[in-house]
Amino acid sequence: MDNIQETIKYFRRNIYDARCSYEAWKMIFYARSKNVVGEEMSKLYADIQNYHTGFFVIAEKAFLTSFVILICHVFDKRDDSMTLIRIDEEKYDKFYSNNQEMINDIKKIRHKIFAHKEKNVNNLEIPSPERLDTFFNNIQDFYNEISSEKDNSSTWFDHDHLKHEIESLYKNLHRGEDARIEAINVEYFWRHNENIISKKI
Repeated sequence: MDNIQETIKYFRRNIYDARCSYEAWKMIFYARSKNVVGEEMSKLYADIQNYHTGFFVIAEKAFLTSFVILICHVFDKRDDSMTLIRIDEEKYDKFYSNNQEMINDIKKIRHKIFAHKEKNVNNLEIPSPERLDTFFNNIQDFYNEISSEKDNSSTWFDHDHLKHEIESLYKNLHRGEDARIEAINVEYFWRHNENIISKKI
């Protein structure tokens, strides 16, 4: 495998993993937003996340860190790193120029996470999901334009299955918590009821 094919193969996985991490982060972060899912569902999602606070806090930050670091790798120009710029500098420069504002915004997040070790990811100035969705779609189109020309290949970056899996996780945690509370209520009812038959005869 030559360097071009190796780089194309690497960034196929890199962009896919970055997109999946981004989608997973959205499924946690925006689930608590009344503006996105409404008051009833935002409260339900927040309650579910509070069942296992430690897990959801670290998962949210891990997914954010992962997608930021992975997608920034696309724009790494170091000589010892894989980079798309060496495959087609003209197309790369055009893409970078058209998306420079968003790229700079994401690099600022990377700087805050690692340079300043921001403790609360909610305080970070993160672009809107509409802007980020568009940006990821642009990256995928850019990648496929290069891979089609240089490797005669294209990739469908399917991430919907991951969103459905996380939604299923929410539903299962909801079911489990409801069952746990019901079991506690049943136990309390029988334990503290003075009218049960075993206490009467």
